[in-house]
Amino acid sequence: MRNLLLVLFLGLSQVGGIGGFGGVGGAGGGPTSTCTLPTNLTYRWLPAPGCSTSSPCMTDTVSGNNASQTISGDLPTYSSTGGGANGNNSYLTFNGTSDYLIPTTAIPTTANVYTFYAVFELTTASVTNPLFGSSSAYSTPGVVWYVTSSNLLRDSNNGPVFYTGTNTYSSTSTWYAVAAEFSVSGNTQSLYKCTSGTCTADGSGGTNTFGAITATTNWLGASQLLGPNFLHAKVSEFGYYNGNSLTGLGAYVNCQYGI
Repeated sequence: MRNLLLVLFLGLSQVGGIGGFGGVGGAGGGPTSTCTLPTNLTYRWLPAPGCSTSSPCMTDTVSGNNASQTISGDLPTYSSTGGGANGNNSYLTFNGTSDYLIPTTAIPTTANVYTFYAVFELTTASVTNPLFGSSSAYSTPGVVWYVTSSNLLRDSNNGPVFYTGTNTYSSTSTWYAVAAEFSVSGNTQSLYKCTSGTCTADGSGGTNTFGAITATTNWLGASQLLGPNFLHAKVSEFGYYNGNSLTGLGAYVNCQYGI
C-alpha cells in the first residue's frame, strides 16, 4: 500500500505540479494576470478570439461596450499570443488599408476630463497611423489621435488645432503604451508615453478650445478626419476614461505587457 501511494503521488506531481493540474498558472498553460487595473476605467477593449462580422473583435471588459466590424474585408486579424514586449498577450493586426472597429455605444460626451490610451506595435512606420479617430468630417467635432508620418504622436478634439508630441515612435519591433488626455474646462490636451511603470509627458502639452466628444461614433484604428487613414499595427489594448488616466496606468502596462 505504501508503494502504491508513492506511485500515485509522483504521477500527480508530474501531471499538474504540487498545485494541481496546470500548476500555479492555472489550467490551460497560459499566464494568469495578477496586474492591477488602472482606476476609473470606463472602457477597456481587449482582442476577442471570435472576431467576425457577427461577433465582437474587441471585448470591453469594464462596461460591455464591445467593438465590432460588420464588413468582412475590414476585419482585423486575431492572434492569441505574442502581444506586448513580454509576448504573453493576444493582439489584433490592423492592415492599414481598411481594418477598423466601431464601439457599440458612442464614447461618452459628458466628461470634463477624458483620456484615451493604447498598447500597440507598428507594422509600418513613417505613415499616418490613427489610434482613435472621428467617423465624421471637420464640420462635426470629434477626437483624432494618431502617429504622424514623422512618427510623432498628435491629437485634437473639435479640430482643426492639433498638438504634437516630441517622442519618436518609429520602430516596427517595439511595443508602445501611450495616452492622450483632454480637459474641457481647461481647454488643454496632453500626450504621455508609459515605460518602466511610469507615464511621462510627451512634450509640454497644448491648448485648444473644444468641448465634450460629440461625434456620433468614434473609430478604433481609423479616422475619417485624416482622409480617411487606417492603422498599420498590432494592438493588444485600447482604453478610455472619464477622467485622468495616469493613476496606475504606467504600473499596469508594465506588469501586463512588460513595457
